Amino acid sequence: MALPTYHVELDKAPETTTAKGVLSCIIPGKLIADFNIDGTHYAYNMTISPAIRAFKSDTAKLRYEDLSQLDFNRSHDGKVGPETYKIELDNGVRIEGDLEFPGLDVEAPVVVEGTGSWETK
Repeated sequence: MALPTYHVELDKAPETTTAKGVLSCIIPGKLIADFNIDGTHYAYNMTISPAIRAFKSDTAKLRYEDLSQLDFNRSHDGKVGPETYKIELDNGVRIEGDLEFPGLDVEAPVVVEGTGSWETK
């Protein structure tokens, strides 16, 4: 007599989608992350504390699970410098990449926090 076979499906982690874009800090403490996703422009306008000097990154990567996450006001935290950055929003969305040369003139990453809002065009 054969024993019954059971198939158990484990919960899968949601798939993460990545979009490429630009992160700019033109005024110390204020950043704009811009991404083009399927012809729609998504911008996350944020403040960070402590304020850091101006920088730009053309290698910004946006990691998200669903476009519905790219909406509303959010809080975020992360690390910036000396050569890379990673900012995570309160709903799991991440913005990360490399700072353009010469990076930030800091010896260790600066821990930042703040708030921001999404805008679509």
